[in-house]
Amino acid sequence: MKSLILITILLSTLYSVQAQYGYITLRKHNKPKKTFYVGSYISGEHIFGYHITGQIANIRKDSVFLGNYYIKRVENDKGFVFFDTLRDGITPYAITDFKVVYVNRKSTFFALSAGTMIASGIWFSIMSIVNGTRFGQSPGQIIKEVAIRGGGFIGGGLLFAKLGNDARKIGKKYSLHTVVY
Repeated sequence: MKSLILITILLSTLYSVQAQYGYITLRKHNKPKKTFYVGSYISGEHIFGYHITGQIANIRKDSVFLGNYYIKRVENDKGFVFFDTLRDGITPYAITDFKVVYVNRKSTFFALSAGTMIASGIWFSIMSIVNGTRFGQSPGQIIKEVAIRGGGFIGGGLLFAKLGNDARKIGKKYSLHTVVY
């Protein structure tokens, strides 16, 4: 009985080790900066210029297989609308096909703050123009208020948007490597 339990444990550990597919590392001067596993999202630019985005479905040798999703709006028989997500297919890419890999910051602070600040800047600009013309301010004062209020918020939002997404260009400094078990 003990030997049967031992054989079962050994076979189950072999199966679990075999189920691990590997991972992709983005390295800067040969030091790992970001790791992508099966199931994680990767986004980048192809060497021919088009955008690559998808969930990693598989990693084999020097290739990565990305799953593409199609989201569509569907009505059921009662007239309620819902969104349905369908898997469109799996597309293989070689690791050498990536020219740029986009790395998102860990914090969502930059993404949320950027959109809020840009929208606030547009709102402040519109309200400065409306209130300035309503209360009879000179065009110079209106332009100054729009530049200070709206420009400051819009500029800060664009700065946060730039800080939130970083493009890592594959070349001398950055490189992609696959590790397959």
